[in-house]
Amino acid sequence: MRQLSISEDLKVSDMIHQLRTESDMTMQYLAYKSGVSLSAISRYEKGDRLPGLEAFQKLINALGFEICLKRK
Repeated sequence: MRQLSISEDLKVSDMIHQLRTESDMTMQYLAYKSGVSLSAISRYEKGDRLPGLEAFQKLINALGFEICLKRK
C-alpha cells in the first residue's frame, strides 16, 4: 500500500476527489470497492459532509493507501 501524506491546507473533499481521479476510479466503483455509499462519497467530494474515521479509512484503503499517524 502507498502511504499518504496530508498537508494542512488540503481539504478532505479535494483529497478524496484528487486521489479517486488519479486512480481512474468512478465514484460508483469507489463506493463498490470501499463499501461506502455513492451518495456519501458524493457529499464528501462536494464538501457537504466530512467522512467519519471509519468511512475515511475505508475510502483511503480502497484507493490503495494506508493512514499512518505520526506524533510531532
